[in-house]
Amino acid sequence: ERAFELANRAVTLDDQLPQAYRALSYVYLHRREYPRAIDAIQRAIALDPNDADGRASLALSHVYDGNYETAIRMLREAMQMNPHYPARYASVLGHAYYFLGRHEDAVATLRDAIERNATYLSSHLFFTAALVRLGKNDEAAWAATQIRSLSPNFSTENISGMFPIKDPAKLRALVDDLKRAGL
Repeated sequence: ERAFELANRAVTLDDQLPQAYRALSYVYLHRREYPRAIDAIQRAIALDPNDADGRASLALSHVYDGNYETAIRMLREAMQMNPHYPARYASVLGHAYYFLGRHEDAVATLRDAIERNATYLSSHLFFTAALVRLGKNDEAAWAATQIRSLSPNFSTENISGMFPIKDPAKLRALVDDLKRAGL
């Protein structure tokens, strides 16, 4: 609620600041208000059409809302706009591939995300889940040890708070895959 209050205040103080709308979008996303999250980030993009981070944020909203193909397209655009993109672009792309069942693509993309930022927990989680889906259980178990070293108190019970996934079946599948990896 505090984040929502502050994001709204930022928009009120300067309704021409794309970062304020990006923050508001992120709050809406975690409140599971997907259309509002998408509207807010589209406002940010309208204010700064050359902002690759805005497109990546829009893609994130689409991933959690279940629009995976749209998310992939948006991430590809963001990556073209910023060829030195941060790990989170590749991580979100890996999430989309995972949810589409494109597990080989997910593993390759998430490996890239991990190489860009070895401490980004989200990448490790989806990487591990994708390995499970591919039947690479030994690699998945090793990847799970990496997660434990990054976040010793990690629990699959927290997944729904970390990732505001709209589709309960997709959320359950992710949790089940992580449990199969030993988490």
